[in-house]
Amino acid sequence: MAKRTFGLINGILFLFITAVLMLSVIFLFIQINTFNNRYREESELLQNQYRETQQEIIHREVISVSDYIYKNLNSLEEQVGETVRLRIDEAYAIADHIYRVNRGIISDGEIRERIIEALRPVRYADGQGYYFINSFSGIEHLFSDKPELEGQNLLDMQSADGKYVIRDMIDICREKGSGFYSYLWTKPGEEGSHHRKISYIRHFEPYDWVLGTGLYLSDEEESLKQRLLADISDIRFGTEGYIFVNTMEGIALVSNGELISGERKLWDVFSSDPARTRELFRKEYDAARKPEGDYIYYTIRKLSDSAVESPKTSFIMGIPEFNWLIGAGVYLDDVERDIAQLRDLSYRELRRDIIETVFITVFLIALFVLLILISGRRLRQEFSHFSTFFESSVSEPVELAEKDFHFRELAELARQANGMQRDKAEALEKLSVSENRFRLLAENSRDMIFKMTFPGGGYEYISPASSEILGYTPQEIMEEPFHVRQTIHPDWRDWLESIFKDIGRGHIDDVFEYPIIAKNGEERWVSQKNTLIKGNAEGTWILIGRLSDETRRKKAEEDVSRSYRMEAIGKLAGGVAHDFNNVLAGIMNAANVLKSPRREIDEKGRKMADLILTAAARAADLTAKLSAFGGKRTLFLKAQNVHHILEETEIILRRTIDMEIAIQSNYNAEYAVIKADGTEIQSIILNLGINASHAIEGGGAIFINTENMTLDQNYCENSPFDCEPGRYLRIEILDTGRGMNGETLKHIFEPFFTTKEKGKGTGLGLATVYRSVVDHKGLIQVTSEEGEGSSFILLFPCVDDKPAETGAPDESPDPGSGTILLVDDEEFIRETGQGMLEDAGYRVITAGNGKEAVKIFEEKQSEIDLVILDVIMPEMNGIDAFYKIREIRGNCPVIMISGYSRSDDLNKLKESGVSAIIRKPFEHSLLRKEINLALSRNSGTESR
Repeated sequence: MAKRTFGLINGILFLFITAVLMLSVIFLFIQINTFNNRYREESELLQNQYRETQQEIIHREVISVSDYIYKNLNSLEEQVGETVRLRIDEAYAIADHIYRVNRGIISDGEIRERIIEALRPVRYADGQGYYFINSFSGIEHLFSDKPELEGQNLLDMQSADGKYVIRDMIDICREKGSGFYSYLWTKPGEEGSHHRKISYIRHFEPYDWVLGTGLYLSDEEESLKQRLLADISDIRFGTEGYIFVNTMEGIALVSNGELISGERKLWDVFSSDPARTRELFRKEYDAARKPEGDYIYYTIRKLSDSAVESPKTSFIMGIPEFNWLIGAGVYLDDVERDIAQLRDLSYRELRRDIIETVFITVFLIALFVLLILISGRRLRQEFSHFSTFFESSVSEPVELAEKDFHFRELAELARQANGMQRDKAEALEKLSVSENRFRLLAENSRDMIFKMTFPGGGYEYISPASSEILGYTPQEIMEEPFHVRQTIHPDWRDWLESIFKDIGRGHIDDVFEYPIIAKNGEERWVSQKNTLIKGNAEGTWILIGRLSDETRRKKAEEDVSRSYRMEAIGKLAGGVAHDFNNVLAGIMNAANVLKSPRREIDEKGRKMADLILTAAARAADLTAKLSAFGGKRTLFLKAQNVHHILEETEIILRRTIDMEIAIQSNYNAEYAVIKADGTEIQSIILNLGINASHAIEGGGAIFINTENMTLDQNYCENSPFDCEPGRYLRIEILDTGRGMNGETLKHIFEPFFTTKEKGKGTGLGLATVYRSVVDHKGLIQVTSEEGEGSSFILLFPCVDDKPAETGAPDESPDPGSGTILLVDDEEFIRETGQGMLEDAGYRVITAGNGKEAVKIFEEKQSEIDLVILDVIMPEMNGIDAFYKIREIRGNCPVIMISGYSRSDDLNKLKESGVSAIIRKPFEHSLLRKEINLALSRNSGTESR
């Protein structure tokens, strides 16, 4: 049977008439019920307002008393301190008076005894306060509480809290003359040494005594409690308001505004119903244990009418420092008179409301029926338009004719329906475009885009880039909730779990980075950008993330960081080398002077001098490495064919390392000319070759390979080294040794880092190699795996210049003659150098700095044949002095001696005419050769 339906207009009329009939039946019930509800609500409101007002009063009173208690408690220590200070001032006055009256009349021993005996019997604060005297040596002269300790040295006596009391008091008197001191100590009449005591001590100057006294805080607290209870018992507020105080064990202290003497429980004081009193105290106890206090509710007889039990509320607060609970209460039944007046007023208002409601209801019913009858027909027609529209809009884009609607609301509804129809079509089109655009971007992005739900950890979407970044396909990731737990680096798992907890609380950082282990086992760094949005269900979240591979950038950052560390340590190493070179130069000069034929020393002395020179030479080699690492030693750069250097170095290396290790060279580079210091390049290859041989156990091989490669702009911009695009010579030193782990690789170029046994390596070899390569505008890279050997790759920029010719070695210098001006700021270098040069046949004039040297040169320029200048000196350095000497006499030969200077500075000096530059420390024969060469060149006798 089909369901029977009604027209909208007829239905409205039917329902309205039915409602009117029902209203006429239930109207009386509604009015009475409304009256009762309103009366009840207003009564409850009045009661609540009264209760809240009264609760605020008692809360304020209890808080005020609490503040008063804590104010007194906080000032207790200050009061105790003031008391003991005044007492010690009195004692000091007594001692000072006895001393002044008897000084010069009786002996000091008798004066001391009179002072002690005058203070011994003094007691105050109910016998708890007494005086004590100690000497600065720690001897106890007066100890009224324990006289058996008098005459003993108590410097090592400790208090219960571990303090050396006597030592501390002596220090206070020595430093300040007087002061306070707090500690745990014994108490007369009580056991134990855990009683906190505050003492004041003062230096009695005539005998270097520590004069002191102290009080126990526990005694003062008890006195304070009694004063506070007396004050609290006098407090009144309102008509019957008072403050009551009990201990947390139920002992009554203040009740009904009166002090309670003796330690009586509440249920003993109010013995008419002990069980009820115990239950009331349990409520008070629970409220007092809350940090901010609480209200309790109960019924009790009023003091003014003991026959009637009235509802009452109290606010309770704990004072843990005194083990007290304090409270105040008010009765809640005084509001009943106001409630009775409210009932009478509400009844009168009820009668008036009934009359008004009946009149308004009849008028509205008549008006509504009239309007329905007039507008019913037109309304039916316009609703039929909507019905036709909704039936057609499902399958085709139709619109309502707004002019057919006379009711403004229906016309507006028609306009909105037409707008919805248009918006729907537009939204469908945009949705299609947006979905296509997002899918195009996500599917082709190099970054992995994902959508993840929490707390389940499931993935709703994974872009194809996951295969490139993680090695897992989107399907593999989506099959396993929280798949990131499988890929995260094991050391970062705790961090990942903390991120999940933050997401559960609705928080995540916008960007963070972390390491992962790809499916192929490779460690990579990824950067994740996050957007967190709230899910539809309560407590759920949706994470939309974008994951990018940052492995190359992280490695570049590590390389740059290492480069900065190397540069900083290099500056430190160079500074040490400078000072040490000066010391070595003096040592070597002194040893050479001792060995001079002019010195008659025995064979043993000559051997000792040789040992000094040998040790200094080894130290000089170490400082040379420090200078090289510091980056400020002198490099003489010229075009060099590196293949020639490698061939010579290979010969030296074969003689140096184990013969079981094979050396194979493959010189495949077509362009092998670079601008370099040949000695430095040879040192680099030797260092790497020897290190490689140390890594080979038993038979093995070292490969030296060369080839050319080109570095582009992009490579140079991302490199941690300062390099320019162009053609480079690539030199690889490859070994089959035991290799290195990742941790060793991080520190391999750091100075003083070594994996060799103690005494078998300085840790400067590879640090020097690194600095030398950088100084040649080169690059160095190293790869290694444990058990697989190591590969060091050097890259140097090629040049088109022809390699320089190598001249024949100089002959040994002849004995010298002439006058030399020797300039150095170190006195022992001047003295040893002067002795060495005089032994060689020269006359020597010395100067301590550049300014002094210029002055001497101005006065004796005609006598001086050659000047030897140290580069770094105070007042005026050697470089400035050189230019001054050149201005005075331009043809005077000058030899510069450098312990540690920038290559640029020394190269400019060479261009400006410096005869020679010798690096400290130096061999005696080298200096003599350079002197003879400079003098012969100046005189025009140098061979062409």
